[in-house]
Amino acid sequence: MIELSIDWKSASGESWGSGNFGTLPEGWRPCMKVTGTWSGRDAASQRQIIVETSGVIRYSNMGGGQNSGGFNATIHFIAA
Repeated sequence: MIELSIDWKSASGESWGSGNFGTLPEGWRPCMKVTGTWSGRDAASQRQIIVETSGVIRYSNMGGGQNSGGFNATIHFIAA
C-alpha cells in the first residue's frame, strides 16, 4: 500500500490546464491507473490527480474558474 501526500505551491489557473508532479520510482507505481479528485474551497477549483502505471503523477483542471494557488492532496493505492 502506497500513500502519496502532495503539497503543491502553485497550479495552472486555466480552465482545462494541467501540470506534472514527476515520476515515481519502480516499486512505488500503481498496478492500474489511479484517479483521485480534489475540490477547492467553495467549489472554486476542481482537479483530478492522476497516477499512471508508468509512475507519472499529474493533475488536470476540470473546467470553469480555477485557482492558481497551492493545493494539497493525499492518495492511496496498491503498488504493482
